[in-house]
Amino acid sequence: MAVDQFNVYWANRPAGWIKQCSVTGCGNNPTVVATGQVYPSAIAVDGANVYWLNTQLTSGGMTTGGTVMKTAIGGGQAVTTLASGQSISTTLVSCAVGGCGGAPTTVWSQTPTLVGFAVSSTSIYWTYANGVMGCGVDDCASTVMPFLTAGAQDFAIALGGTTVYWFDSWVGSPPAIWAAPLGGGPAVRSLSPVLAAHHPIGIAADALGVYSSWPGSGFGPVYCPAAGCSQQSYTALGPEATDQGIAVDATSLYWSTSAGIVRLTPK
Repeated sequence: MAVDQFNVYWANRPAGWIKQCSVTGCGNNPTVVATGQVYPSAIAVDGANVYWLNTQLTSGGMTTGGTVMKTAIGGGQAVTTLASGQSISTTLVSCAVGGCGGAPTTVWSQTPTLVGFAVSSTSIYWTYANGVMGCGVDDCASTVMPFLTAGAQDFAIALGGTTVYWFDSWVGSPPAIWAAPLGGGPAVRSLSPVLAAHHPIGIAADALGVYSSWPGSGFGPVYCPAAGCSQQSYTALGPEATDQGIAVDATSLYWSTSAGIVRLTPK
């Protein structure tokens, strides 16, 4: 899920479509952005386009790679392939919004299997099988910043204010959300486990704090302020989140539920 000043965007992976709805609501009649996509995920937007990843799956349902796609915001426009034949690897790459001829530029290639990433105007941050790292957009090699390399299984990542947030899940241990300064520094546990039997799979952040979805827990999105919170002091917001789709803007929080996409205003 992604949100900009005007719309919220999301994918239905099994059905293969991307849709958008005004942040003020669309009368349960969202605009179709693209159809016929292959297990689309990882949506991002800028001022003109929607981007996503069409995912290749094995017969067992495991991700093996995919194709980076884009189309104009608003729907009804041609869908363009930016880069195809991308595989799950240890390499972080970039591609111009106009396309890169199937040959993305390598940004960083010395990391175990990449899991998630987030981008600011100046830096890139990513999670991988054993930690979290960041670097400058224009010169990754000389500006790389390791945040945590302690062997955690690190997954979703989000940027909010001056902080980078991510969650990890140790084998045999409850998950937790961590935080660190964007410019580098020691990581601190921002949110202790809400329910040991469940794991957060979606995360969004702003200058106020971090929001996470815990499907199967019975909780709506869980909010923790930037100063941190404990299992006793978090705030659960609204109906239960059902998947990783969660996004935040200046006034509202958006997430997926069994009844559809919902909005909480004020957040």
